[in-house]
Amino acid sequence: MMRCGTSLGTIPARGIGLLRQQSAACRRDFDSKTESPGTSGVVWHFPDVAIKVFPETPDGRYFVAKGRLWRKTNPAMSERERDGHVKALMEARRAVRSAETEADLKAARARVEDAKRALGERGPVWWSDGASDESRKAPWNSSYAKWWEALPEEEREKGRS
Repeated sequence: MMRCGTSLGTIPARGIGLLRQQSAACRRDFDSKTESPGTSGVVWHFPDVAIKVFPETPDGRYFVAKGRLWRKTNPAMSERERDGHVKALMEARRAVRSAETEADLKAARARVEDAKRALGERGPVWWSDGASDESRKAPWNSSYAKWWEALPEEEREKGRS
């Protein structure tokens, strides 16, 4: 676990999805973004919020958290489009928290689902090689079992938490 205020290092453009996993406080207190010379990544700096980095499958389709595979955002999506969908997702999640009636809750949850589908995290898969969706499977009970077993114990532990 890292603390905001520490450089995360270089994050490839498709890894910017890590930012969506940060708390609202981290996004509010965002410090700076600088291009990393000689790389295609960006160095992000965050003040005062813990950041957890989860193991990613070699093909970049999933990350592992709480012992399950979770589909990542479609990397072919433009940053502008992705940002719009992330904003809609965060607004929908806030609406879920503040819903006062069953109807409001149902509508807010539908907005969350719509945003997740627009990001490619749910619904039809965004890859085209015919591989099936393995979301929510345990990595050791999936086609990623050999990869999972080859990970150092420290990395597997990050994926279990």
